[in-house]
Amino acid sequence: MSSKGAEIARRYRERRDADPDRRRKYLEKERDKWKKDRETGTKKGVNELSERAKRAKRKKWREAKSQDRARDRASALLQSETPPDSPAAPENQPEPGLSRQQRLGASARRRSKRN
Repeated sequence: MSSKGAEIARRYRERRDADPDRRRKYLEKERDKWKKDRETGTKKGVNELSERAKRAKRKKWREAKSQDRARDRASALLQSETPPDSPAAPENQPEPGLSRQQRLGASARRRSKRN
């Protein structure tokens, strides 16, 4: 079950981010790791890439952005098509009974049945 691992990771991130001091240390560590990778050349900026690598990276960015926009459009569409929640009915109001026309029709049927 892959979802269990995802759930464990999500809970870990929530705990980590809940404590401001722990989050600050984590971000600091990530920043230091990024700087180290930049210095060693493991991570490069776009200006340091070859033309072919630039095109590939930008293509990935465009595809990711396109998927992001599609996801946003889908959620906006879902929001716009979802009807608003029904207001909660107060408990002290009685349920409506028969309408006037239904009452008169029923009494007329009873009268005609007697005759």
